[in-house]
Amino acid sequence: MVRAAHPSHPAASTAGTRRSLPTCSDRSDGICTSRWGARGTRSGQRSRTPLDRRSLTGQHIFDHIRWEVEQDAWIGNDGRLYHKRRWGAIELMSGLYVHPVNRLLCCKPERRWAFPSGAFRNGQSALRTFGIAASTVQDIRRYRVDGLRVWEHCGGGWFIHCYQRVPEQLVRVITRSDGREVPIYGSAYYERAVTKQASKKEIRHAHTLLGRDPLTGY
Repeated sequence: MVRAAHPSHPAASTAGTRRSLPTCSDRSDGICTSRWGARGTRSGQRSRTPLDRRSLTGQHIFDHIRWEVEQDAWIGNDGRLYHKRRWGAIELMSGLYVHPVNRLLCCKPERRWAFPSGAFRNGQSALRTFGIAASTVQDIRRYRVDGLRVWEHCGGGWFIHCYQRVPEQLVRVITRSDGREVPIYGSAYYERAVTKQASKKEIRHAHTLLGRDPLTGY
């Protein structure tokens, strides 16, 4: 790890392995910058030319750095690090981030899943059909899809969401320059009709479905 506030720190650690970092020639917003292999220098030598973040090139580079480094991670009630994705979903932290307590620049390796390749995407797709956004493994494992019924495990109990298919509907009619009218239809979708808490009898009957992991299939 390397201190974000002190970019000249000599080393960084990732997953227990240390590697040397280049000496910084400029600091801005707590981010270390340096230029390697600049024109006019020999291969392997470092240019001491500072990077001006007010220039177009500097702004472009710093935008890329801010895009790659998560600066607003937080520690959840379970003691793990979380962050909010750009589309609003909350996930466990991975990749480069600034630690919320000690402000160290850290790197957490991407999570590797123990289920078959494509299972996560298939689970997301199945739930997306019913308008349910699932961005984490925990989200997918909270649901079970059974035809037009979606079971959700919430608060220690099971709830059943029943859906119905809404067919294509006419949205508007466009009149072309030749006078011909062209109808525009909205796509068919599924809408939730009713939600109820599952009874003990219903849970017993669905024991096989509820006990199966939607990602591994067993």
